[in-house]
Amino acid sequence: MVIVKGRFTAWLEGSWQTYGLGEIIEVAPNEPHAMRNDGPDEVSLVLVTTSRMANFLGTVSASQDSADVSLDRLAHFVRTAAVYGFRNGSIEDQAAIGIDLPDGKSNA
Repeated sequence: MVIVKGRFTAWLEGSWQTYGLGEIIEVAPNEPHAMRNDGPDEVSLVLVTTSRMANFLGTVSASQDSADVSLDRLAHFVRTAAVYGFRNGSIEDQAAIGIDLPDGKSNA
């Protein structure tokens, strides 16, 4: 993916990195990773992926205005990922890379 607006943070190869305008984020198949927009502004990017992954992302994505990290939203993400056969990290995996889940729940 290529960042075309804003700043985006990704955990790849064991650390968090911040990417800005024109930078490329490449994720190999089955590589553990996490991505987040931890800034106040929306991020725009160009993503080259399969139609299957595009459908998944369309189902779980939200605009900056409606994005929340509620238990319902996390549960929706986890259920949808399971339907697609995608693996989610455990609560311990998430905590190890600095992702705090509300009420300590994740893969519900």
